[in-house]
Amino acid sequence: MNKIQVLKLLKDLKISKEKYVILSSASLVIRDIYKECGDIDIAVSLDGFEELKQNYDLIDKGNNWYKISDNIECVVGTDNLKREKYKGFYLQDIHQYYEFIKSKNRDKDKDRIIILEKYIREKNV
Repeated sequence: MNKIQVLKLLKDLKISKEKYVILSSASLVIRDIYKECGDIDIAVSLDGFEELKQNYDLIDKGNNWYKISDNIECVVGTDNLKREKYKGFYLQDIHQYYEFIKSKNRDKDKDRIIILEKYIREKNV
């Protein structure tokens, strides 16, 4: 999904913007760091989760993760997340996300780590 598609899905999402934080590659697409992402992962507050349950037939994926739609999944809990407001949305703090993917040591994140290091250095964030 490109940025236009991501923003459209988020605009149509039936939950208050203050009750969720956009994670992972979707947050990078919104920041124009990545051109595309495969899906949208969000973290939701407890009251945001209740809001989602009223509007969607959520599918429990285990480990506190739920499928909202074909393109959006959520994890319940925002207490440990630092967030930053960016173009009207709350995104996971770029430094926290960077530290998270570095700690995972996954092959799929190696390129992402390099891209984030460059972004942080160039934008001085």
